[in-house]
Amino acid sequence: MRARYRSVIEKVRRARDTFRSRVTRGLLDRPPQMHDNLVDQVVFVRWDGKLGDSIVLSWIYREIRRARPELKVTVLTHVALAKMHREDFGVEDVIISSKRPGFLEVLRLSRKIRHARYVVHLTEQFKPRDFWFIRCVAPGEVVGLDDSVQSVSFKLGKRVQAEHVSRKLLPWFKSIGITPENMQYVIPFNADIQTQVKQSWPAGAVTGFCPLGAGWDRRMSDEFAKKLIRIIRQVSGHSVVLLVAAAERSRMRKLLDDLADDKVYLPESGDGVDFLFARIRQSDFIVTVDTATVHIASGLSKPQICLYNPDTPTVLKYREWNPNSSKAITLFAPTVKPQHIDAVRLEAFTEAYIQLVSSGSD
Repeated sequence: MRARYRSVIEKVRRARDTFRSRVTRGLLDRPPQMHDNLVDQVVFVRWDGKLGDSIVLSWIYREIRRARPELKVTVLTHVALAKMHREDFGVEDVIISSKRPGFLEVLRLSRKIRHARYVVHLTEQFKPRDFWFIRCVAPGEVVGLDDSVQSVSFKLGKRVQAEHVSRKLLPWFKSIGITPENMQYVIPFNADIQTQVKQSWPAGAVTGFCPLGAGWDRRMSDEFAKKLIRIIRQVSGHSVVLLVAAAERSRMRKLLDDLADDKVYLPESGDGVDFLFARIRQSDFIVTVDTATVHIASGLSKPQICLYNPDTPTVLKYREWNPNSSKAITLFAPTVKPQHIDAVRLEAFTEAYIQLVSSGSD
């Protein structure tokens, strides 16, 4: 019932957004115009960015600095990701915005970047604020995935629809003379936090275990999580460290009580993404649902098992968001209704985990 309710709400929201976009498109959707006073600047619109996609796209700023140093790189993003873009990804100009800026905020933001030579906006469907933003900035070229709008002059949608997200900008890179030399993700490193994590880390081999993703269908039930943890312990004898947000600790304490295994650990201090990076870096192996942990582990070349729900004709999450790592083993849940990650077969997981540990010890 809850899944059906969410589905109905999502359909209503999509219908509302589609109506608003059509009205705004009629008023504001125009092709970008070249100006004599264009600024050598590339603006990445990341106000709706998440941790996982930020990691996957982290390499692009490094490559622009290397190949086109005359271009000023600006990223518009929300406060939670601003520090990481500035200090870890090396973006010289980070402008903080709301995750869903209103028209007045968009107008204010645009004044700082008016007439940028390039705007890169990888949303798959332009929303009213996006049309308004492009109109206010008046850039020379707009790079985007929504091929249906006039505002996007360098159209990537059909051209890269079969590509992993990390590779979607390659055609545009080629057009501006950039041949990437290093597409490795940038994973932030804080030496002090890494030391803190190491001091309380279990001895011996450790499997980091992330059972909870963002969507309901990517959040393991406690019973299923316990089954996988028991398999990990029985197959390898590894300690298991739970990789969960602070808000999930009370739930995980109950899970630990049920397991009654002193080799399964829940970190009780140290919150935030820097601690997540450190714990994944400290782990020998990773088992995770489809969430940012997948991409962080890939960036660190960690052997991992990634649990995904299957793609559908209209939802192609895996094709675009797969681990992109030769050290990853992917397991898909069978198709069930409602779709949920708990459908992953235990026998398949056991075989995959044996393979993971064996390959990691080679």
